Amino acid sequence: MKKTVSALAFALTLTLAGAAFALPEFAKKLSDVANTPCDVRCSMCHVDDAGGGPVVQPFVNTLYDNLWDGSADGLKPAIDNMRASGADSDNDGVSDTDELEQGLDPNMAGASDLCGPAMGCGAHVEPRGNVDGWAGLAAALVGAVLLWRGRRSS
Repeated sequence: MKKTVSALAFALTLTLAGAAFALPEFAKKLSDVANTPCDVRCSMCHVDDAGGGPVVQPFVNTLYDNLWDGSADGLKPAIDNMRASGADSDNDGVSDTDELEQGLDPNMAGASDLCGPAMGCGAHVEPRGNVDGWAGLAAALVGAVLLWRGRRSS
């Protein structure tokens, strides 16, 4: 029974963990308040464009240094503070807000393109969506029931 509970807890953790990562509204809101020429990618703050893992980029620390509260609505006041202070995450002499408005990544000195490759016919790079929490929970519960029934019948 103890192994079953452990297996179920592990399965739930893996299944639902995706919901704790990047949310599309953050990227869209950041793009809107920073006047970027394109929607920013998840890697602006996260390890990769899937939005997985912790926020690790220097730009995030600069947001927090400029009184960001961690919410989507808190992005505007933080960006306004960054604009006023001339914050520069990559120390290249160009403010983060200027880099964002020019379509450059404020995490990397030099001309690092924020917008990615241009593609025709409206195509664009889309990050993977988060795992649907309810579907994941249902799958984990079905797995637990099957595991329980298998042990019970043996």
